[in-house]
Amino acid sequence: MSGDRLRLRVRGTATLLAAVAAVVVVVLLGTEPHLDRVAVLALLGLLVAVLVWELVPDHTSPWRRAVVAPHLAPGQDRATATWVRVLEDHRAAARPGPELRDRVRRTVADVVLTRHGLRLDDLDPTQRRELLGADLDDLLHGPVRRLGARELLTHLERIEAL
Repeated sequence: MSGDRLRLRVRGTATLLAAVAAVVVVVLLGTEPHLDRVAVLALLGLLVAVLVWELVPDHTSPWRRAVVAPHLAPGQDRATATWVRVLEDHRAAARPGPELRDRVRRTVADVVLTRHGLRLDDLDPTQRRELLGADLDDLLHGPVRRLGARELLTHLERIEAL
């Protein structure tokens, strides 16, 4: 059964129940019900309800709509492609350069500014070490070194937890 047919049956049943309830109320009040008037009233109620329901374009709140990111073919997302290139260059290089460390440092600076309202460069070394943790602080301010996948994952999890 399609959704439209089910909806129509539910509305029809609700209208019939409302009409029966109206007849019962009229009988309990001690008057004689005019079934033709009750039927017309029920039909008008159903028509008004259907019109109102159909005129509302969407039955969800507009501010709660899920935002769907557009599908991008591999290589078209510049930010992700840049990260992938930096990671691949870091792994393939005989001597790792500062690109990965600098990229992680920019990410940490953005997170600290966004979540804490602090500039990473304005923190003194003890505050910075306390906020970032010893391992991440050593990565950002120590000498350039090769990072393994597990170590990089640990640092990224720490950044997410800031």
